[in-house]
Amino acid sequence: MATELDDLSAFVAVARAGGFREAARVSGVSASGLSEALRRLEARLGVRLLHRTTRSISTTEAGTRLFERLSPALNEIDAALDAVHAETDQPAGTLRLNVPANVARTVLPGILPPFLKAHPQIRVE
Repeated sequence: MATELDDLSAFVAVARAGGFREAARVSGVSASGLSEALRRLEARLGVRLLHRTTRSISTTEAGTRLFERLSPALNEIDAALDAVHAETDQPAGTLRLNVPANVARTVLPGILPPFLKAHPQIRVE
């Protein structure tokens, strides 16, 4: 299932970017990796999704229909994953400070309140 989703994501990236090189640059995957993913997907589906020439790439009729249905679905998956990551990306726990008394009196009062406001899951000792 993960490979299938990766191949579908590769197709959407290439179709959106209009080429393998630009899709590779945007997605951080090599152009050859994207090309291989497209070959697997087309073989699995038994239909050609892209017209490839040496100068351009365009979607076939089937590719256009697939892109129009997949693009919003993959965007929704990305949004759902971002929401989960946002919850887990918040720092939490206990922060123990071992500082000299003069730092505790002079420096921490200016730093600590804004820090604790920005990170409510952190408790300071």
